[in-house]
Amino acid sequence: MSDTIACAELLERIGRSWDGLQGAVGGLGDARLAAPGPDGWSIKDHLAHVAAWEAYLLAVLDGADPRTALGAEGAAETDEVNEIIRRRYAAMPAAEVRRLLADTHARTVRRIEALGDQGLSMPFTHYQPGTTRKDRDSPIAGWVGGNTCAHYDEHRSWILALAGR
Repeated sequence: MSDTIACAELLERIGRSWDGLQGAVGGLGDARLAAPGPDGWSIKDHLAHVAAWEAYLLAVLDGADPRTALGAEGAAETDEVNEIIRRRYAAMPAAEVRRLLADTHARTVRRIEALGDQGLSMPFTHYQPGTTRKDRDSPIAGWVGGNTCAHYDEHRSWILALAGR
């Protein structure tokens, strides 16, 4: 995803990818969502994962500690963070995970709309001063796209495989 993108275009991409993600889980019952796949991850785990990383995105944009939003303050590696997220939501019923994802997604879209073109053109450091990320001086738009539409597409492919579609 390009680092420079208009807000309207980004929201359109997010909407299209979101619809694809929802289509992948549409019609699946709670038992199917909760059934573990070969790697131990269920479809529900993938949905909770996406919701957690959207909460991370919101924390970044709000200038808060994003690791706290994930509940993974001490984790160093992404795989470790992802396992913490999976365990954190493992007992949550599938219907509740769906609601969590829908709520987090709605808040994320509202936040991106509020950023507008100007907010999306600001560097990562505008939202997270003092960060040492390699992309810290790049517009936040590319990172937002990577944590929304690109992330939905990535997990949609795994969900479709788990659902046998």
